[in-house]
Order: sequence, then structure tokens, then C-alpha cells
Amino acid sequence: MRELHDNPELGWWTYEGTEYSRDAGRRKAPVGLTGGEGFGFETSVAARFLLDLLGGTNSLGIDFRRIVRVDWQTRDAGWLADDLVVTFTPGPSGDRAAGISIKSGRQVTAAGFPANFVAAVWAQWLGVGTPGPLAGSNDVLVLVTGELAQNVEAARSRLLREALETTPERLIARLSSPKEDEGSQASELQRALFGSLRCPKEFRHRGETDEKATVHLLRQVRLVPFDYETTPSRRLDEAAADCQRVLRSGDPAGAGELWKRLRAIADEKRPAGRSLDLPELLQELRGQFDLAGHPDFARDWDTLAERSQEEMSDIRTDIGGQTHLPRQDVLAAAQSALNQRGACFLAGESGSGKSALAKEIVAERYRRVIWLTGQMLDHGARSEVERGLHLNQPIIEIARASPVPCLIVFDGVEAYAERALRVAGHFIRDIHGSTAAGHIHFLLSAQVETANRTIRRLAEFGAPPPLLEVTPVPRPLLDDVRLIARHIPGSAGQHGGPSSRPC
Repeated sequence: MRELHDNPELGWWTYEGTEYSRDAGRRKAPVGLTGGEGFGFETSVAARFLLDLLGGTNSLGIDFRRIVRVDWQTRDAGWLADDLVVTFTPGPSGDRAAGISIKSGRQVTAAGFPANFVAAVWAQWLGVGTPGPLAGSNDVLVLVTGELAQNVEAARSRLLREALETTPERLIARLSSPKEDEGSQASELQRALFGSLRCPKEFRHRGETDEKATVHLLRQVRLVPFDYETTPSRRLDEAAADCQRVLRSGDPAGAGELWKRLRAIADEKRPAGRSLDLPELLQELRGQFDLAGHPDFARDWDTLAERSQEEMSDIRTDIGGQTHLPRQDVLAAAQSALNQRGACFLAGESGSGKSALAKEIVAERYRRVIWLTGQMLDHGARSEVERGLHLNQPIIEIARASPVPCLIVFDGVEAYAERALRVAGHFIRDIHGSTAAGHIHFLLSAQVETANRTIRRLAEFGAPPPLLEVTPVPRPLLDDVRLIARHIPGSAGQHGGPSSRPC
């Protein structure tokens, strides 16, 4: 086992073969070296956290919030437990993340925690060789192991619970009571686990390192077993069930393919020390799996779907409830613009059918739509728009987290007030500029007479000009209208009235 060596004269200490400077920060190991290859157990653990990211679960427990990002090989960011760092949504007390050390096999025994992990925990706690001390933060350090004896797990769980729920003084008193005392509330295993976490002598001159400090440190240490290397594996069964839940079909075979793909992604990201958030992970999976929406965004999507359907319900796409005008050429041009640029700006005269075309495009191509009107956007800031729509999350984050292509429609923008136009421009700018947003498309419509002025204003508010290239919408041909009118019961055209005569 590699140990930590402290050398005050030379100003460095070593942990697991890597040198760290006392004052100038740690000497960074190459990511490719720390990533390595052949890490089957580590790959499965990382895949589990990607599945948590995808499905809104959390393998670290209910006291942690939703996972928003997974990072690999994070020594260069100051983490000493650096195989993975998992970042959570901020809570009432601020940001929170977990640095995770992954070791297969039985790492924690009746003798306690391994010495090299304890050394890393105390170095992180005291800020030795790292710019981010654990003390005073909301972060935790986690040791993920492959095996854990049942009695060790029970003792570890009770010790952590008592550390979180009682004062350091009371816990120390319980652990210090004589072993032969019939009233002792601490087991031998609890004493061994706590004793193994005491500060190594190399750090005792660095600050508060007594038993009270050990209790505070214990509160920010987690031990999580993953039995992926055993048969049968309870954790693997849980992963299979969770993969089924995030698929719309719930198909077991598809769940197996999803788990295989998550492992492949983890295996790819580890050697390069990459990062993934939810939109980036969805980008990796989009087109391969038909995923259900993330549960944290489900209510917001229901709200937006209801509002969008209300707006579209008043738009007619047929004539007399019978048939559509033949607009295939315009539809093809609009779909080509969406495919090539991710945006389409429909411009035509009043009554040319721009809104009807937009509704047809939604029906044919998009399972998710956000239809925004000038009234919805007429606020001083985006946050006010989102409050007005009763959303829990920002619209940008909702759209980025869509597992399928999403269309944002700004209909009739020539009638938008100045504030609404500014908010629309900001939406387009920020969504288009965000990462993993290629599945979000924009559709705008305006009357041709004011289109150029509207486009200039949107560009001034940040909308990229290439997204505002016009797709013309001509008025329907009179002959097409007459042809359709002949087939509408009760119409003048059907009975040879004036409307059927050439103009």
C-alpha cells in the first residue's frame, strides 16, 4: 500500500506516488495517467452516476439533491478523492459536490478505513496541497468499494447517523466509555472505525485535528458499497430497473442496451478527464434511445404543453373542416431551414397562413413545443416570464433537458412590444450559444412588411443573424382556393356561384 510521506524541509508531501506542494498547490498528475485503462469496476460505478443524472435518482442517498454534473479525474481541480466528482443542485446552504475514490474489493474491514484514504481525507479537510479545503464546505468525500461485510456496514451506518444527529462531545463520550461497561452505547466496530479516522501524525501540526475535529470530518465522509463484481448483484438489478424507468417503452432489452451504452460513455470520458451534464449526456444518447423526460422537468413540460396547445387551438390548418391548402413547397423550404440552420423565419402577408404552417410543422416533426406569444414575453426579464408561466425551472434549462428535438415558436413577432422583442432575442442568443443545444430549433413568423425591421431589432438584442434568414410565405394561389372550395358542402364555389368564376 502506498502511503503519505511528509517532508517539511523540502516543502512537499506525497500521496499515492504523486507529489503535492505545501504552499503553491499540488503538482498535477497527467489526466491520462490517472485515468488508466482496464477499470471495469470504476466504469460501472461511473455509469451508475450517469444513470442517476439521467433519471433524477441519487445513489449517495436522499440527503443529497439532484445530480447536475459528473467529472472524471479531477486532481487538477483540487480533489484528492479524484476518480469522480459529482456535483448537485445547490441547496439552502449553498453548493455541494462529492469527491469519489473508487476501489474494488474489500477496503474497509473490522480494522477500519484504509490509511491512504484517511490521509487523503485529512489533507482535503485541512487544505494541504489543495486550494479547496473540505472543512467549512458542504462537500463530502466518498469511498466506493466493491465489498463490505454486513456487520461493518451496520456499524458504519450507525456511527455516521450518530455523528450527524448528536454533538461531538456526546459521541466522543460514548466511544470513550469502557468496553466492559454494560451501559456502553458504542460497539467495538464503531470504535475501530472512528479510531481509524483519527488524524495521521503527518498533519497534526496543521490545525484542529483532535477527536472533536474527527467527528466533524466524519460527518463529511461517506462509504458506499457497489456489489457489481458479485453474482447475483443487487446493485446491477437496481441499475436494470432504473434503466427501464428512463425508457418510454420500459423494455428490458432496451434497458440492457442503455446500461451498456452508459458504461461505454464512462469508459470513454475517464482517460481524458471529461465532464458531462444532463444536456450533454442526452446529446450522447439522443437518436439511440427513446427516453422519458427527466422527472424534475416533467411538471414544467406539462405546463408548457398546455399553454402551447391553448395557443395553437385557435389556429386553423384546414378550410371548412375538410382539407388543407397544398403548401408542400413552403413546408419543404421551412423544414430545410430548420434542418440546416436550426431556425426558420416565416415572412408573408397577413392571411398567408404563417401560423397554420407553424402548427403543421409542429404536428409533423416535434413531440415537444414551446409556443410563446408577445403577451407572455412582455416582461422586463426572463425570470419574470418564467414566473408568469408558473415554471419551476428556467426555460433554457427545460429545453436543454428535453430528450427529443424541441421547437420554440415566436409567432407574430411584428406585434411584439419592445420588451417582448428584447426577451425573445435574449432567449435565442443564450439557447443557441449554450452547449448541447443542437436539438432546440426556433421558428419565428412576421408580416413581410415589417420583417426587416423586426429582424434588425432581434439581431440588436443578440439573436444571431444567420438564424433570422427569411423563408417567404406567399399567399395561396387563387386556383388552389377555388379547387378546394368546390369540395366544401354549401360553399358558393360548389354551386357555381360568383366565387368560382375567374377573377
